[in-house]
Amino acid sequence: MKIRLTINLSPEHQQQLECVKAALQDDAMFRAVGGQMNDNVALRYVLFSALESHSIPKKTPVGQTFGPYKPTLEIEEPLEPEEVAAPIKAAEEAPVKPLEPAMYDRPFDWQFSDEGLWDFPDSQQEMHAYYDEHGWMRVAAQLDDRVLQFYWTPKTSEQKLPAFSGRDSFNRTVSVQKSPDVGVAHMIPEDWDEPRGATGDIGMWSPGG
Repeated sequence: MKIRLTINLSPEHQQQLECVKAALQDDAMFRAVGGQMNDNVALRYVLFSALESHSIPKKTPVGQTFGPYKPTLEIEEPLEPEEVAAPIKAAEEAPVKPLEPAMYDRPFDWQFSDEGLWDFPDSQQEMHAYYDEHGWMRVAAQLDDRVLQFYWTPKTSEQKLPAFSGRDSFNRTVSVQKSPDVGVAHMIPEDWDEPRGATGDIGMWSPGG
């Protein structure tokens, strides 16, 4: 089900929306996968957070109404208690899932492996062969003073691919991350097959020129 909404925000609501955008923009996972923050993304986040909240009332039990007040009849003589069947429990509504496009746009500030020459460490050949076989691209993105590398595909239907199951010599694995703007990305440890240094990013490789 797709719903298109048009809403008018008061100045107070607009101020709250700016706070949501600032909080999401500062989220490290969101920035790592190159999400572009805007009003639509922030409102989508607020909407789905509200819909998934446990505070929202569920479906009204069978027989219960919330209409105008109706006076009850007064019975002078008590009646014999009758056996009343327990009301049928209303089925809980299925959780609402975010709408996903068939294809995600390729972020302009990412560098893709199909755009030029890349150098891959020998220790990552098996990993690269796994993702290349399934049509995923190697991507690099700048995050502050760090360069993050990961695999990604713009096709939503192919983003359910399990992460590469291999581990490096220090038992590190590929991490699955998700962003509302680009879907799923498989993050590669910055120091794959290298000992961690003081900053934790010793051995980080970068795309060739």
